[in-house]
Amino acid sequence: MGRRTLVGHELQFHEKYARDPERYEPSNLLGRNLMDIFLEWCNSVEKSTLLSTDANVWLDINDISSISPQIALLKLAIGKWGEDGALLESEGGQEITKIAESQVPTAETRAALLVPPQGYTAFLFSEGSNRGCGGAKLLPKFAHYWSGASDSITMERDRVIESDAILAAARVTEVEVRSRVPSSDLADFGSPAFASISHAARVGRKGKGLPFSFFRKLEKAPALAATYVGIREDDFDPQSHEVLVTLKAEGKTRKFDLNDENGGFFYNEVLNSNSEPILSDNEFIARCVEKADERLREAGLGWNWNWSN
Repeated sequence: MGRRTLVGHELQFHEKYARDPERYEPSNLLGRNLMDIFLEWCNSVEKSTLLSTDANVWLDINDISSISPQIALLKLAIGKWGEDGALLESEGGQEITKIAESQVPTAETRAALLVPPQGYTAFLFSEGSNRGCGGAKLLPKFAHYWSGASDSITMERDRVIESDAILAAARVTEVEVRSRVPSSDLADFGSPAFASISHAARVGRKGKGLPFSFFRKLEKAPALAATYVGIREDDFDPQSHEVLVTLKAEGKTRKFDLNDENGGFFYNEVLNSNSEPILSDNEFIARCVEKADERLREAGLGWNWNWSN
């Protein structure tokens, strides 16, 4: 058992370097299906490519299953390393073994790629656990591969939102950039001491904020946030700076980290609580299809349930 959540990304494709770019259906990317391209990459990618050594994130592909020509199920190992510790029994706290900083406690989470045979949107849904969200970490790796492999098609990836009504109403009201720097003024007793410096600015005129499209720009280029808070863009370092954005919609105001796939007004469904069993693979796929169908219907399409078989 263990609490599991579900987040999603929408994938769209268009002609690269064009003023009025042609859009491409994921099922027909100049004669190739995104499903085939993605699975080929998953089956051939080097394990070292999936690791994020700067963030100490372990990611590996344990299993790949083709549910139908339109759906693939992945099982991914996700975890973090970097600190010494101990493995304890949850009842009583008895130590079972030591954990070295180079060892990685992992969990297996699932991801599902859905590629409808028609329409301009594909979906990657990712299951999250207490140890991470494997699919959400895998997608940037694939996007990096795609950027270098295709010289004619650009892939856009956006997080699935709760609804288009929220998208239309949401406003960005504040941008904040935080940096963590060594502090020479703090007594550190021989250990490194750090201070957090925050630069914040309200955006938009007369407190009305900026449209949600501005958030999408910050998602794709976080360094833009630096220019709004008085930091030179060249001085922005994604490893030492975090960008927090305040969103307001439907009477609610939330601040969240751009790197947090569970934040903001985005789709984030609880699949099961800590006391409930984890969904079966069939139940997991069904939830993914339900959300894809909902998003496609907002675009005037819908998911044909024959595509699931």
